[in-house]
Amino acid sequence: MDYEIVIPPLNFEVLAINRTTIEKVTINKFSAFTQRFFEIPTEVDPAKITTGIVYNADGTFRNI
Repeated sequence: MDYEIVIPPLNFEVLAINRTTIEKVTINKFSAFTQRFFEIPTEVDPAKITTGIVYNADGTFRNI
């Protein structure tokens, strides 16, 4: 496999927070497609980016 990382990996999570009980719930499954936007650093040529990937906990990854 031939690939190059052009933007450092990003990690994020979606939380629902109950302000009364201070309970936090991580949301990691959605019933429909969910858009996410990431800013490309100015020093990176956008023409070099052909795909994004999700790195799974089991060491595999998939295109997004």
